[in-house]
Amino acid sequence: MLLISKILQSKITAICFTIITFILFSLPSKAFHNAPNLSDKLVHSLLFFMVTVLWLLCSKSEKWIYISCIFYGILVEVWQANLPKHFHRGGDWKDAAFDALGVLMAWLGFYFYKKLKINSFTKIK
Repeated sequence: MLLISKILQSKITAICFTIITFILFSLPSKAFHNAPNLSDKLVHSLLFFMVTVLWLLCSKSEKWIYISCIFYGILVEVWQANLPKHFHRGGDWKDAAFDALGVLMAWLGFYFYKKLKINSFTKIK
């Protein structure tokens, strides 16, 4: 369990996962024709939740992580808007909003995690 914790708290893990998501968002849409039928918006939210959590686990600057992840979501949509037409990708402000929703879910989860951690620690004393 300690090894998994160290891997999740590594900047290398956060960087690699961020790069993987960027590659996935850059692939032509036909690359996913055999993928499970999940809503595009759900996928955006889940991926940005995971990106944000991984960066939160390896950084002490929470505010900048949230801002950077939201900016990354906007950057992905601008990138997709400029991909060739045959990729069947397009920038979508709704996708950026769902990216931000994933960041918000990570913030809420991290907030309550810290709150529970503090409360359980103070009850032990």
